[in-house]
Amino acid sequence: MVLATEVIRRHRLFEGLPADALTQLLSIAREVSRPRRRTLFRQGDPCEGFYVVLDGMVRLFKSSADGREHVVEVIRPGQSFAEAAVFAGIDCPVSAETLEPSRLLFFPKAPYLAVLEARPQLLMGLVASLSVRMHQLVAKVERLTLCDARQRVAGFFSDVLATSPPPHVLDVSKGTMAAQLGLTPETLSRTLATLQAEGVIAMDGRRFKVTDPGALSALSGGEPLLH
Repeated sequence: MVLATEVIRRHRLFEGLPADALTQLLSIAREVSRPRRRTLFRQGDPCEGFYVVLDGMVRLFKSSADGREHVVEVIRPGQSFAEAAVFAGIDCPVSAETLEPSRLLFFPKAPYLAVLEARPQLLMGLVASLSVRMHQLVAKVERLTLCDARQRVAGFFSDVLATSPPPHVLDVSKGTMAAQLGLTPETLSRTLATLQAEGVIAMDGRRFKVTDPGALSALSGGEPLLH
């Protein structure tokens, strides 16, 4: 089981903090466990704090007036979410739901802001974390607006390769993957079949292997992968 101290020590929000600051932060946080498909908060709810994922996964999504959902981001272990809303003092701009049984560290809003005021060095970590998040979201918008289905799917596989060790597994359902990439499930299935036929990837259930790293890199717009 991943220890909370190990996770927050590596997180950009808390990077470089002295031991006493980490101890103070952990003293205001509480660990929560939630089953699969449990709503953590809904779009428009008052923001009561932010979360760091210790184990499991959480999807962030927006809902339209006609009930359609768009997956904004899938949050994996070691990542945080809702910190921007806490700092900006706004309501939750998205909904959050666990994709699998999850263990999270919750930092309530008022105590966290009090620690920020007492320890200004924490602000640098917050700025760094939000800057990285903004860069990631801008890259996603570019991918959704400028890239075709093959490029979007290749970018998704490249992201998994860059953030997880082998063996590589699609840790989200194809439905969630399709929603995250702005594709219909049918288009995603056809695109996966095309990439396999082209010899770019090989899939066995949710396990996959990149069989042509150069082609994947060219499609996703990244540097050649060294495997």
